[in-house]
Amino acid sequence: MTILGTYSYFSPEIADCFSEAFEMAGIDPSTAGSDHIDSILRSMKFMLNSEWHTIGMRQWMIERYNQAMTSVNTTTPTFDLPTGGIDIMNAVLVRNSRASPMYKMSREEYLEIPDKTVLGRPTRYFCDRRYDKVTVYTWQLPSQTTDIMMIDYFKQMSQPGNMSNTLQMPPHVLDAFIHGLAARVAQKFNQERFAQLQLLYWGANPEKPGGKLARAMSEDRDRADVKLTIGLRR
Repeated sequence: MTILGTYSYFSPEIADCFSEAFEMAGIDPSTAGSDHIDSILRSMKFMLNSEWHTIGMRQWMIERYNQAMTSVNTTTPTFDLPTGGIDIMNAVLVRNSRASPMYKMSREEYLEIPDKTVLGRPTRYFCDRRYDKVTVYTWQLPSQTTDIMMIDYFKQMSQPGNMSNTLQMPPHVLDAFIHGLAARVAQKFNQERFAQLQLLYWGANPEKPGGKLARAMSEDRDRADVKLTIGLRR
């Protein structure tokens, strides 16, 4: 038996994903018109940038960003995450080439800080998550202009663009993605297929993902040791 011995990263074009979803939904792709294409594009954007953001499907959507703290002072005590940023996963402060952890605080905790202009080593931050941007408040404010806040943050998926483009996702979630997309298409255009596809995609419990989505989430988990952090408040 001969093995070809060549490998390529599996990343099908958007058109191929749409054809697969249409076929699962019982719709012949060759009969799909512009209304069908507009509809499936809209469904895809809602699923990826709304539904999947609520269930933790984001390991491949983590970006690294270094924020120079020269702009964070008593005059401008905030900065915004890059466009498309959703929330901070982890952050450290780099001072004199040494990193120290920073810890997230709630809106209430930040509000209760008596003096928000104290200078020192920033150890905590609050993310003000607005509909169009995420503004980050740090405390203390940096006393050194050479400080850098190194951030791992969640980012929205990029716009799909042309049908010949590929999606911003790894191979292990593509099957769940296509089943979810097919369920949404069937819900609109072929109700008879919807229940079956939704069961395959989500599972039987409406409050907890199962099926192919749960498999993708399990594969997407962080395999490092679990670290528990306990916060104590007076």
